Amino acid sequence: MTHFYYDGCKIAFDQRGSMRGAAKRPVVLVHGLLLPRAHHNGLADALADRGNRVVLIDLLGHGDSDKPAHARHYTMELFARQVVALLDHLDLGEAVIGGTSLGANVTLEVAAHSPQRVRGMVIEMPVLERAAPVAAAIFLPLTIAYAEAGGS
Repeated sequence: MTHFYYDGCKIAFDQRGSMRGAAKRPVVLVHGLLLPRAHHNGLADALADRGNRVVLIDLLGHGDSDKPAHARHYTMELFARQVVALLDHLDLGEAVIGGTSLGANVTLEVAAHSPQRVRGMVIEMPVLERAAPVAAAIFLPLTIAYAEAGGS
């Protein structure tokens, strides 16, 4: 695990693939809600085997990254800024950004606010605005049950 700091908080990430030739084909994968970066290990390995440089990030509040108590750290805009800060940290001008669920929304946010940094997008299961009430009805009880079970 490697990390960098964003707004005083530690952000964890991993890399797969060659850092030399593959630097021309970087892919950043963003996990789903309540999941760590390891969620995309299989995909990351497959992409790296095909010559890509793959970076997996733990957004704040997830995996090995810091978990600040204040809710101000948990917005789509700030998650997107964390991805752009990762690109800056790795000296990557642009990358394919992809994610599942929360990661898909973060990908869309990065594209909306920093389109020059996005070479392409892979989006799986974004939770779009009108779908939020349905997603909350499904996932909120699951989240509560998970927390009550001790997160195991």
